[in-house]
Amino acid sequence: MSLIAVRKGFTLIELIIVIAIMGMVAALVSSRLTHIADHCSALTPPSIKNYLSAFNSNKRLELFCYDNCTQCDLWEGDKKVRSSLNMESNGSLRVRQFDRFGHLVYADPVIHAEGTAMRDGCFEFFLYPDGVSSSLILESQTTFIAYSPLSDSVIQGDEDQVRTSLYDSSLMNKDSYYGNR
Repeated sequence: MSLIAVRKGFTLIELIIVIAIMGMVAALVSSRLTHIADHCSALTPPSIKNYLSAFNSNKRLELFCYDNCTQCDLWEGDKKVRSSLNMESNGSLRVRQFDRFGHLVYADPVIHAEGTAMRDGCFEFFLYPDGVSSSLILESQTTFIAYSPLSDSVIQGDEDQVRTSLYDSSLMNKDSYYGNR
């Protein structure tokens, strides 16, 4: 009759490996929870594009704001990802656009389709997977916050600074035939 040795515990190496694996899993979970908590913070007009870029989506992201530009919903393609995001600003937001003469005028409200219902909104802002966005000009008291479609930077300033940065530079592109003579 042979006696088989019965093991009653783990070796030191096995314990170290299990603890290391548990530590890596805990680090991944805690970093993911921190990332989710960052997404739940209130939006400010200058942080819109950064907020949307953090999602790393391979679909078009749309931020649709309503209730006097205080509440927003985030859509990924045709699916609502987040709702009731708070938009914080130091005054009421108004959406502006350039008219054909280069003057900033108030933009018309937008209408958004949610299934079969239609909802009136303040503005829509699109961010595409390649980093290109729709243009958006928001006015908060006397400061303008503008997003150029092909630029990652946010333009802040008065009406003349926004016009010079967005409207005039698009008319006189430095790489065009008419830009540098």
